[in-house]
Amino acid sequence: MTINFYPNPFKDVAIFEYELEKSGLVTLKIFNHLGQEIMMLVNEKQAAGKQQVSWNAKNFPAGIYSYRFQADNQAGTGKMILMK
Repeated sequence: MTINFYPNPFKDVAIFEYELEKSGLVTLKIFNHLGQEIMMLVNEKQAAGKQQVSWNAKNFPAGIYSYRFQADNQAGTGKMILMK
């Protein structure tokens, strides 16, 4: 399972795309540079197949953020740069 995030760096809105092999609970969280959770984008059961979630970050300051994605036994993390 792969999660794609684009564009990176981004301005205002970023897109997450992933494909689930089977339905299950999905969580996608955003963290600031201090490691504090600032947003829960997804926390729900989702169907198998391609999924897309956007993050509107226009009210957040420029900087480096990270995300943590988890679906069943699969997990992924990454860093993002928000530019203003």
